[in-house]
Amino acid sequence: MEDVPFAWGAAAKLKQTLLRTASELEGQISSRKSYSRHALTDWRGRYADEFEHEHMAITVNDAERIAAELRNCAEMLHELANLAREERQRRLVAREWKIEHDKWEAEQAKDNFIDDVGDVLGGDGEPQPPDLEEIIPQPMVATAPPCGTRG
Repeated sequence: MEDVPFAWGAAAKLKQTLLRTASELEGQISSRKSYSRHALTDWRGRYADEFEHEHMAITVNDAERIAAELRNCAEMLHELANLAREERQRRLVAREWKIEHDKWEAEQAKDNFIDDVGDVLGGDGEPQPPDLEEIIPQPMVATAPPCGTRG
């Protein structure tokens, strides 16, 4: 009988924050690559190679994986909101049917025995329960992407 408890505003705000953060991370990737290329113009040797091939590669890959997972979490929030809307609609339809059915039962209680016999034999007009499609949510799992190691 109750509505689906869901923090609509908080979910929308969190989704936008996740997407904004993912965009900020992705936006930093190109500038960080640019900074590293600039640093490497005058830097040679083993530490320059480690910086370029280990540190910067790991930094960029980590940023890409974290941004992708933030977008994945935002999509999961969107899906949860859709599931809540669907369930809210199912409950609304079920409550409307219950009201109709209760009204029908109250009318039936007023009828006399002869009408009850007629109802048993058919034609009583009892509201049929709605044919509600079952909602089967898909598993949603956020994975914490492993961060690269810096030797």
